[in-house]
Amino acid sequence: MIRVVRVVSLNLLRNMTRHERTRTPPPPELRSDDAESVGTSASDGTRPLARRGRLLVRLCLAMAAMGFATLLGEVVVRLFVPQVLFPRYVTDGGFGIRVNVRSVRYRHTSPEVSVEFRHNAQGMRSDREYAFTKPPGVTRILGLGDSFTQGYEVEVEETYLYRLERLLRDRGLNVEVLNLGVSGFGTAEELILLREYGTRFDPDVVIVGYFTNDILDNVRSNLFRLDERGGLERAAHEYLPAIGLRDRLYSFPPYRWLSEHSHLFAMVREQAAQLIKRKLVDEHLGGGERRDDGYAVRLTGRLLDEIKDDCQRENRRFLVLDIPPPNLRESPLLRDSVHAIEPDEVVRTASKLQAEGPNAYLYRKRGHLHWTPRAHELAAELLAERLLPLLSAPTPPPDP
Repeated sequence: MIRVVRVVSLNLLRNMTRHERTRTPPPPELRSDDAESVGTSASDGTRPLARRGRLLVRLCLAMAAMGFATLLGEVVVRLFVPQVLFPRYVTDGGFGIRVNVRSVRYRHTSPEVSVEFRHNAQGMRSDREYAFTKPPGVTRILGLGDSFTQGYEVEVEETYLYRLERLLRDRGLNVEVLNLGVSGFGTAEELILLREYGTRFDPDVVIVGYFTNDILDNVRSNLFRLDERGGLERAAHEYLPAIGLRDRLYSFPPYRWLSEHSHLFAMVREQAAQLIKRKLVDEHLGGGERRDDGYAVRLTGRLLDEIKDDCQRENRRFLVLDIPPPNLRESPLLRDSVHAIEPDEVVRTASKLQAEGPNAYLYRKRGHLHWTPRAHELAAELLAERLLPLLSAPTPPPDP
């Protein structure tokens, strides 16, 4: 056994010696210590370091390529398909729906207009603050609605609720008009906002700005549904689409900057939002039965009825402002499907807008087709005409 081990050892030694003789010598320009270090690189960890270095270089090149592609895409979108930059600053209101972020300023920009949005500490689009306790002798008017009511594509002083307050004050009424419009709202969210927050301001009049896309918004949120007898019941406790993610992203300044300045970012975000909205409607509306029997229209009518019922129980006056689409057609829902609402509780704007003529500039054609200042002015005049006979006329206080 010992002899076998000795023979094997001698053979290994001869093979090692032969390998040493045939190995390629190091280049003459390398010193002996350099050659030694090269020969031991695999054992001292320098080879994995070199591999990580190559990976880092490739990563940097990939990031540079992505950055260049993004910059190129931004330039192409700006030149050929410029986007509207309408960031939506909403957050969790604490009662299951979105509300406007409080005490914030930001801009909306489109090829047609650039306006500043200012929210007060209550999340209203206003430069003023309002105490929950109504001042003595003041008549409070509360406005609910979506982006038309909030005033997309116009300055705060040009919104119909702001103009309504000026018109009523000019006629001697001591009023405060509070704008609780939130972009993307449907009637279901407006009902919850009124119950959970709006009533805390003790309004005397509630105005609901109604637009036709409220019908699908009410299905999408799935906050309410109709029972077998056509009554209204709560279906979900909350509708907060991606609010947690949105809050985290908007706390990151670069993301806020992108949302207000990048056309490519706006295009991608809008496409993703539309895809999610269609998916939610398909999910909550069902495969076909509800689509065919006018379920969404009846649901919206019942929600408007419920807002009126709430107002009547609290002795508040109630009005619906019918905001027509750009074709200026009145809403058939408000004409045919809202059983609890009287005709004189619907303020129809279509006829007054049509009277401006076919060439009137009433909708932002290169934005999101919201009202122009002129359309807001006309709506405010109609509301003032309807409210003046209903409200008392004490001496107005000095302007705040």
